[in-house]
Parts: sequence; C-alpha cells; structure tokens
Amino acid sequence: MKTVRIIHTGDFHISQTSQVKITRIVKKETTPINVRTIDIFQKINKVIDFAVEKKAHIFIITGDVFQTHNQPLFLQRWLARCLKRLIDKNIYVIVLVGNHDTNGDVNPFVMLKGLSSKGLYVMDEPGTIPIKIEDNMYYFQVIPFLPPNSKNNIHEWLATHRENRRLLDSKRNILVAHFGVNGAVGPNDLIMNDNNGVKEDELRGWDYVALGDYHKNQKIGVNPRIRKANEIWYCGSLQRHDMAEPEKKYFNYVIFHDKGLPEVQRILMSDRQYLKMKLNYIQALKFKFISDNVKIKKGSIINIIIRCTKEQEIKFPEKAFRNVLEKIYKVKYLIIDYDIIKQKKNRIKKIEQIDDEQIIRNHIMKHNTKINIEKIMKSFKYIKEKSEENV
Repeated sequence: MKTVRIIHTGDFHISQTSQVKITRIVKKETTPINVRTIDIFQKINKVIDFAVEKKAHIFIITGDVFQTHNQPLFLQRWLARCLKRLIDKNIYVIVLVGNHDTNGDVNPFVMLKGLSSKGLYVMDEPGTIPIKIEDNMYYFQVIPFLPPNSKNNIHEWLATHRENRRLLDSKRNILVAHFGVNGAVGPNDLIMNDNNGVKEDELRGWDYVALGDYHKNQKIGVNPRIRKANEIWYCGSLQRHDMAEPEKKYFNYVIFHDKGLPEVQRILMSDRQYLKMKLNYIQALKFKFISDNVKIKKGSIINIIIRCTKEQEIKFPEKAFRNVLEKIYKVKYLIIDYDIIKQKKNRIKKIEQIDDEQIIRNHIMKHNTKINIEKIMKSFKYIKEKSEENV
C-alpha cells in the first residue's frame, strides 16, 4: 500500500533577541546569539531529522518563520542551510509568509531564493502548487497572511477554490493557510470569535487543512455534518515564546493512505523547564527556601514574582539573587517581577467627643501612627468651635 508522508510545522518566530529577558548569551562566530534562538534551530533540525528518517515527501511550514520582517542575514542563512538538507533528500518544502514575516512589502526570505528552483516554494500570494507524488497529483491550495489592504479576500478565495477543487483531476487536496479560525484557541487560551474570521464551514472539502498562526497544537472541525472537515489542524509552535503558552509543544506527522482520511500523529517536542514562582519578600531572601520547595533543572527558564512593598523592592539584592540561582541551578533565563503591595495608611478612627489631648495620644499609641499632635488638636478645636456656633 502506497502512502504519502507530510510534516506540518510552523510558528518558529526566529529572532536575534528573545521575547523574554535573558541573563546570558552565547557567542557564535562574531555575532552574539540568544540562547533561545539556538534552541529553536535545534528543534527545527530535530523535525528535519524526523522527516529524513521517515522519508517524508512534503515539508510544510505554515508561516511566522521569523519574529519580524527585518531579521539579520545570518539567521536567514542558518534557515537556508536547514532547509537545504530537505531539498538534498528530494523532499518538497512549502513555506508560507506569515503576519510576522512581512510588513506588507518586504519579507526576510532573501537567502531562500537560490533553493526555489529545486523544490522549495515560498508563498507570499495565494495560489495552487501541483506536486506529483507516487504517480498521483497532489494539489496544495495555499493562502499566506493577507494584509487588510490586500486585493485578495480570504472568504471569496476559499469559496472559489472549494468549487474548483471538484474539477481537479486529483486524488488528494490539501489547504495550507495562515489565518485565524473561529472556535480555535488563540493567545492566552482565548476562544477566537471574530465577525470577519474564517468559519469551520468554509474549510469543508479538503482532505487535510494545515493551519498556522496560533501557537497551540489543536484539532478543529469535529462537526460530523461537514464532510471531510474533521482534519483541520493548527500545528502550533515548536517551543514556548512566553510564560502564557501551553507547556507541551508538537508538530504533525500526516500520513495519506490510498483511501479515507489521513492519519495524523502529534509528535511531542521537548523544551526547557518553565517555572513560575510567587514568593514573599522574606522567602525570596532565603535561597534555601527555593531549593527545598522547587526542583529546578539545569537550563531552566524561571519567572519569579516577589510580593513586596515599594521600599523593599528598592532594597532587594537582585544582582546577588540572580548570581546565586545561576550558579546553583545553571539557570539560562531568570525573569524577576515585583508584585508591589500598596501600603494602607493607618488612620485615626473617628472620635465623636474628645475631651483632652491624652485621648488622642492613647489612640495614636494604640495604632502606632506618627501624627503631629498639635496639628490634630488645632483641627479638633476648630471643629468644636464651629459646632458650638451652629448650636
């Protein structure tokens, strides 16, 4: 039985700097490289190793390859070297331009142009890619990120190609796109619901829908009424880009058999340990408290939130705190935030009748409040005189 094997991944967000604060960088050649940048390239190479091992036919990257459109050339060169490994093994590569990859006019894929004639497709406009695999034609309908001023309309394009798909003499049709779908889990675990968003009904008819944009690996389209719409997938990102993202990351390994829907396997990616701790000021000063209560792995990413007053924040020995944790636990990233406690001013409770200064003094001593006695006496004297006048 002949099978066609496809790798679906994306949302690498390659960047010279990281979205999280760092305490250390690693030098490569003459350019300082962020540790998390090295992490993502290691993960990309692991996915490529998997594709080569499984003898995949197609390698799909569904957009947001880079964090911004103006990333340096050496990062583009690194990516080109990675993808060349796939081209050398006769694996076709489809790369979508995502919303992070472009400013509307420019995208950072200059170094990939040399591979475009050898089986690499960089798509910045909607289109169809016909590829012959195992004596069968596979049609990949592609929709990259479309800016608001684009001449192409996603809804019209989907409707047109859904009708044209029936006329294609093809065994399989795959939609590859970078946009949001209503009902998907987006940033901060919010269920997306946009009036202009793509609906599940619009994605019916394709054998597999490979989506990019949201960072959670998820399956959409479980409605049994919609024919062949139950294999709609966001591959998610390969590593966490902030503390709010899901802990587990995957890429999809899609296997097409002669008949029926494709088989989708989620392949788990290992990542650094992410920890988020909340400490009060006293606990933060006791480093042993952390080691006794939390198991920290080497190379972890830690976000510590210290609950303290504004005065304590100023006095906190942050530099020494970092040095100790880095030395003991080999921490790669240490993010320190402060949860400032708003101090409540101690106020004297209202006293209906004050006969002498001693009552005020006793009240102040009881509440441990520093207040000018003479000033208070003058205030009460003025109030008392006014009240007597009114009588």
